Amino acid sequence: MNVKRYLAIVGVSTLVFVLFAFGIVAYNFLNTEWGEFSNMPDGTYDEYVEGIDEVEASQPYNILVLGIDVEAHLTDVIMLCQIDTIEHEMNMLSIPRDTRVSVNGTMMKINSAYNHGGVEQTIKTVKELTGLPVHYYFLINTQAFRDVIDALDGVDFDVPQDMDYEDPLQDLYIHLKAGYQHLDGDKAEQLVRFRRYANGDLGRIEVQHNFFMAIVDQKLSAKYVLKIPEVYSIISENSSTNMTGANMLSAGKNLLSIDKENYNTYTVPGEGKYIGEVSYYVYYENELKTMIDTIFTNTSIDGQ
Repeated sequence: MNVKRYLAIVGVSTLVFVLFAFGIVAYNFLNTEWGEFSNMPDGTYDEYVEGIDEVEASQPYNILVLGIDVEAHLTDVIMLCQIDTIEHEMNMLSIPRDTRVSVNGTMMKINSAYNHGGVEQTIKTVKELTGLPVHYYFLINTQAFRDVIDALDGVDFDVPQDMDYEDPLQDLYIHLKAGYQHLDGDKAEQLVRFRRYANGDLGRIEVQHNFFMAIVDQKLSAKYVLKIPEVYSIISENSSTNMTGANMLSAGKNLLSIDKENYNTYTVPGEGKYIGEVSYYVYYENELKTMIDTIFTNTSIDGQ
């Protein structure tokens, strides 16, 4: 195995709350037997998720990654990730949490969809927004993010500005000073959840992308191979998914074939606006359609 490539995937995986590290853990450590997630939710959401029984190497597939704030029951991270096994790319579409969408006929922020029907409603809303199929979903909470960063011994990062924000309802307390520093799990969570940028959610997503690429650059060391069982344990206790063991094994294998230079990040185009007294991210419908048609639809699975 190419250790550097292996660990690059582990680093990139944290970008999507370590989903793909989990796939690689499965591929490398659990390829003889697979236990189901202990907190797998009832129901398979068959009406909304076009799951395929086994990932085929000849076709791309989409995974909806959701990072949930367990206190507020909101999806703090929403990312649709397409693994393209034809072009050997992974394309990741970040959806700002304040994106204004219709949920059962009511306009609201997309991160509230989870409060109006859980994973099922969130999947339905993302499909309506993007026009793309969702073959799999992966839901993971913020506790796992903190613990995985700690397991990887933290990350050095240049915090772009002073960050001060408190929300007792979410048990969220952010106090970071600008400048290059070492971030443990708690401080890393503060960084990626801070939202008060001049350009709103776009600034937040940009900082997230930069932070996670810093993880990639800093964790290309053989010593982190020994951390994989610990990472697996953290994730398995704090996540749920409709992916089977076979799916995860195949996904891990597919990801190992993709160079980190072919991990592409995109954001739903739009701008922040106040509508009434509520701040939203209003997406540009035509630009989003062009992005989807150009980057994602051309490689989507036919008939899904």
